[in-house]
Amino acid sequence: MMTKTLYALLTLVVFSVSSWHATVVAQTVTFPDANLAAAIRIRLGLGSTDPITRADLADSNFTSLSVNNKEVADISGLEYATSLLILELVQNENQ
Repeated sequence: MMTKTLYALLTLVVFSVSSWHATVVAQTVTFPDANLAAAIRIRLGLGSTDPITRADLADSNFTSLSVNNKEVADISGLEYATSLLILELVQNENQ
């Protein structure tokens, strides 16, 4: 009986951790353009290797982003920036 209870508890913990990890990974936004990702990390005050999450992008303080002269060619990922009102992309040609 004790072994079955311990096994059931261990199984529950493993599935709970797996579910939590999947949720965290699913909330991470990947930006194909490294220059755009770097600019967003700076604007959000994140470290250069910190993941950018959907929650970061939806933050009500993230209303503007200026990315000028950074050779940004792809803005994929910004669809999660639901509070973003102003996006400035001046002289961002794919060179």
